[in-house]
Amino acid sequence: MERVLVIGYGNTLRGDDGLGPRAAEELESRWAGRGLAHLFCLQLTPELAMDLAEVDAVLFLDASCDLPPGEVDCREVTPPVADGMARSFTHHMKPDTLLGLCRDLFGHSPQAWLVTAGAADFDGGEKLTPTAEAALPRMVERAEEILRTLLPAQE
Repeated sequence: MERVLVIGYGNTLRGDDGLGPRAAEELESRWAGRGLAHLFCLQLTPELAMDLAEVDAVLFLDASCDLPPGEVDCREVTPPVADGMARSFTHHMKPDTLLGLCRDLFGHSPQAWLVTAGAADFDGGEKLTPTAEAALPRMVERAEEILRTLLPAQE
């Protein structure tokens, strides 16, 4: 069983929205064989709760429209206060809601962090803007800072 799950989410065909999957791909190549599993998806969905229940920690990687373009943020994510399955949700979820669902269904949720970078353009196209391209290495570095604390050093 892998200890850490990296979920890169966003649409790689919508400009800077592809930041999450691009950062996850970079981590996948750098951390192969070190107890790290990867998932790439367009959005977070309830079905991912099962994957979260199988790991000790999860890193969510995403583009943000709430941050200034190019700014990188990293924060710990915790599930909301326990309220059982009575809470309603849609097919698109936020990381904290997904952690709460995992806790409600499986009795626990992993440690979690959200690493985001401010996006400038969500229009069609596979290319990142220069601002997002410049933020990508910083996003990966923030994720790697967390991974170094969670996974043993490579031998």
